[in-house]
Amino acid sequence: MLTMTGCKLATLKNFLPNTSNLITLDISNNELKELNSEWFEMAKGLTTLDVSHNHVESLNINGDNLKKMEILDLSHNKALKDFDADVFESMPALQTLDLTGTLLLVPSDGPLFSHETISHLFLSSCGLSKELPAGAFSELPNLDQLDLSKNSLFGIEGLFISSTNLRILDLSGNNILSLTSDAFSGTLALEELYLNNNALNSFNLSTIVHLSSLRVLDISITPLACSCSEDHWLLDHWTNETEVEFKNTCPDSSCDWDDFSTTTEPEKKCWDTFCNKGEKCCSNGECAKKCSGVAISALPLTLIMIIAMLLTQIDRERV
Repeated sequence: MLTMTGCKLATLKNFLPNTSNLITLDISNNELKELNSEWFEMAKGLTTLDVSHNHVESLNINGDNLKKMEILDLSHNKALKDFDADVFESMPALQTLDLTGTLLLVPSDGPLFSHETISHLFLSSCGLSKELPAGAFSELPNLDQLDLSKNSLFGIEGLFISSTNLRILDLSGNNILSLTSDAFSGTLALEELYLNNNALNSFNLSTIVHLSSLRVLDISITPLACSCSEDHWLLDHWTNETEVEFKNTCPDSSCDWDDFSTTTEPEKKCWDTFCNKGEKCCSNGECAKKCSGVAISALPLTLIMIIAMLLTQIDRERV
C-alpha cells in the first residue's frame, strides 16, 4: 500500500516507477485535475485507487494499465461531470465505484452505466434531480448496493425493474412524495431500504409487501412518520408481523395504536408527545386545542390555576 494524501500533487507522471507489486494507492486530497491511466504503466497490479477530494475534471482512461482495478474512489471531485460512462469499461474487474459529490450529466434515456462487474455504486450528492430515465441501472446486472441519497429525486418509476440482485438501496434525503405499488417490483433480493428524510405523506403497503428478503425499512423524518395515519399503522402492523426492522422515529411525535382487529376504520390514539407538552390527544389524533371541545389540559397553566382558586373559594363560601 502506498499513501500520498495531502501532498499537493498536480500529476502522477514519473511518480510511480517500479511499482509492479503495488495493490492499493491513496492519492486523495491533492490537486490532480485529471486521472490518466498512463501514470500506472508500472503499476498494472493495482486493485484499489483512492482519488477522492481532488480537482479532477477529466478521465483519460484506456488501455491495459487498470485491468485489475476493483475499487475506484472518485468522490468529491466537484469539477468531474463531463465524461463518458463507458470509460469504466476499460476496468473489467471493477466492483466498487464511488462518485459521491460529483455532478453527473444524466442522459435523457437509456442506462447511466453499463458494466458487468460493478456491484457497489455510490451516487450520493450528485445533483440528480426530478426523475432518472427508466432503466437507468438496467445494464448493471450484478448491482448489490446502490446509494442515491442526498439528491433531488421526485420519482423512481421503472428505475429498478432489472435490479434483481440489489440488496441495499439508499434513497434517503430526496424529494420523493409517494411510491407506486410497482416501485420496487424488480428488487426481490432487497434487504435494506432507506427512505428517510423524504417528503413521503402516503405509503401503499403493496409497494413492499412482496419483498420477502426485506430486513430494514427506514421512513424516519418524513411527514408519514410524524403522523398517526392509517398508512403508518399498516406499516407498523406489517413490520410487527415480520422480521423487518422498522425505523419510523420522529423528533416530536409518536403513536400508540389500539387493537384494530375488529375495526374497519381504526381509531388512532396518540401519546402526549404528539402534542405540545401537557396537552392530550382526542380520539382522532388531533391535539386537544384543535378538537371541537376544549379540554382542560389544553388551557394555559395560569388559567387552570385561576379556575382552581375560584373553585376553592366557592367551596369555602359554601362551608
